[in-house]
Amino acid sequence: MALAVALVVILPLGGDEGGSPAYASVSLDARAGGAGSATAWLDQVPAGTQIRLETRGLPAGSEYEVWCIRADGRWVSGGTFWADRDGRTEAELTAAVRPGDYHRMVVTRRPSGAGEGERGPAVLDGELRY
Repeated sequence: MALAVALVVILPLGGDEGGSPAYASVSLDARAGGAGSATAWLDQVPAGTQIRLETRGLPAGSEYEVWCIRADGRWVSGGTFWADRDGRTEAELTAAVRPGDYHRMVVTRRPSGAGEGERGPAVLDGELRY
């Protein structure tokens, strides 16, 4: 069963300044002993939630996955992305969740050869600000 439809699009520098205001945002900080940080802005779209993600300082060469943690404890994938060689990412992803369904986001490093829904170790996490 597919939990989310994920699209990754590289954004032009400066992001989407003219778009609709985000219903929430989140600052994602490195887990103990980890590196990097991220900021995400969340907008409601017909498919669920559009995640506008910017990362800094993530180790290059790994695939990462964004997860929305629902109030009932279920993890819903928001899609995958790669950091560039400087550890930066500007991406748009879509998660099958609605405003209020979740209050936490986590970024995991996706294990090589992982199947759908298989999670790797958490590297970033944060609480949403509605």
